[in-house]
Amino acid sequence: MKILLIDDDPDFLELSKLQWEKREENTKVKATTDPDEALELSEKKDYDVIVADYKMPEMNGLEILENLREKGDKTPFIILTGKGGEDVAMEALNLDADRYIKKNMEPEKQYKEIIDTIFDKPVSS
Repeated sequence: MKILLIDDDPDFLELSKLQWEKREENTKVKATTDPDEALELSEKKDYDVIVADYKMPEMNGLEILENLREKGDKTPFIILTGKGGEDVAMEALNLDADRYIKKNMEPEKQYKEIIDTIFDKPVSS
């Protein structure tokens, strides 16, 4: 499985990459804090899933999702957020996000929920 992870928190990226690659032997995670780099990477390589933080300085996760969908990219997309509520969830679903996960829980539980979403439940049909 190839995962593209976009978040402005380098610690979250590093820990997520370690956890997810440890979970599945054949999993490769490309992690970046740069949304523009993420868009370039998504054009060059096929990912099985893209996971993006909602709140980032240059471009939020919904803007990344919208950009990808406008280009016809249908890669399963998960939005993560510690900020935002129903309005963000509704916008994410309207932009064709596959999942919306809140980042407001204990780190261990958070990693488990994200990992379970990616590996144990189909992200898209």
